[in-house]
Amino acid sequence: MKGKNKKVYLEFLRIIAAFLVIFNHNIGFHLYKTNCHAIMRLFYIFCSVVSKISVPLFFMISGSLLLDKEESLKTLYKKRIGKILLALLFASFAIYLYNVIDKNQSFIISEFIQKMISGNITVEYWYLYAYLGVLIMLPFLKCLVRSMKNMDYKYLFILRIVMKSLIPIVIYLSGILFDIKLSLSPNFNIAFATVSCIFYMLMGYYIDKKIDIEKLTKNQWIQLIGAFIGATFITIGFIYYDGMKNGFNQNFIQLFDYVIAISTFIFVKYIFVHRGVNSKIQAVIIFVGNLTFGIYLLEPLFRVPISKVVNILYQINMPVLVVSFIYCVVAMMICGLITYILKHIPGIRKIV
Repeated sequence: MKGKNKKVYLEFLRIIAAFLVIFNHNIGFHLYKTNCHAIMRLFYIFCSVVSKISVPLFFMISGSLLLDKEESLKTLYKKRIGKILLALLFASFAIYLYNVIDKNQSFIISEFIQKMISGNITVEYWYLYAYLGVLIMLPFLKCLVRSMKNMDYKYLFILRIVMKSLIPIVIYLSGILFDIKLSLSPNFNIAFATVSCIFYMLMGYYIDKKIDIEKLTKNQWIQLIGAFIGATFITIGFIYYDGMKNGFNQNFIQLFDYVIAISTFIFVKYIFVHRGVNSKIQAVIIFVGNLTFGIYLLEPLFRVPISKVVNILYQINMPVLVVSFIYCVVAMMICGLITYILKHIPGIRKIV
């Protein structure tokens, strides 16, 4: 039963991540930048901050599933890298073709190749390029995790805090409190801590394989909940203060995203592994989770027509954030249905 639940909680995390990815590229994500009441702005900021854990969750799931899997380089390139390359090629081609038809332009193969290689067809597919890179590095990462001790992961986490949170905070506050313009040398880098795809792969493996979720003490749970709340509130505070002073932007939106993502991963795992979930619900989660990659690929292609349908809700004065959430659900349903159909077509099913 626990084996089943472990699989189910990973699929549930995929669903959460897919939903949040779609929200990231929706108007609801940007509501905190609009003219609104302070309380509503804080709530909008909260929604946008939480949505930024989407890609971290995807990488953590991959780390959990892949870093202890034994397979040859041939299998890696054929089964994983080849799949991502084909998915990127066909999805990019579909979006490029849609754009040239929509704008009544000519299809230029050299332009398509140039844009695809440079990643300029659609911003949403940046994850695929990053994922390709980390897949190519997979044999080295597997060697790494075989020798890493628990303390090594904790040290890595501390380095992440320093590089991604403490240093940016110190630089920002030094400008406000002392009018000193500090900047960190671009030549100073701690790769495993700052390269997000590698960091999250390692953290996903550590949390899933090295931590016994059922042996966490009461104090550890209090610390975890405190870290989640603290990271969220500090991030919101910096965004709000800087926004009121300099205009709202995304400068601090990912200040502690890794804390929120890791906490979410642990919370979800605990619910499924310790508490358990009804078998029928498990079946639904596994079914939808299996469609999330196709949903991610297809949503940018169908965004305009889906938006035209969902935007009808604005005519009845439905709140923008509610419409954004409805869009995410509708997009997942429509793109999920298309993915389900594509999965039954030979030659295509292995891509999505």
